[in-house]
Amino acid sequence: MFAYPIDKADAPMLNGQVEAVWNNASAISILVNCGWAGATTVTMKALYNEDRIFFLIQWKDPTLSNRDHLTT
Repeated sequence: MFAYPIDKADAPMLNGQVEAVWNNASAISILVNCGWAGATTVTMKALYNEDRIFFLIQWKDPTLSNRDHLTT
């Protein structure tokens, strides 16, 4: 996996939305064969700036259960 460098001002918000800054990062995909969801493909991207590293990890979620865990 390669982490794409970004400016501090371009850091993604941790709000459940995928910002355009992620379009520059290369993705890797891994088939996961165990767990509650059974077999599924997980896609990962990484960004970093001078202080932090950010990961975007996505998979199909037919129940959209991630909505229950976001707060504003």
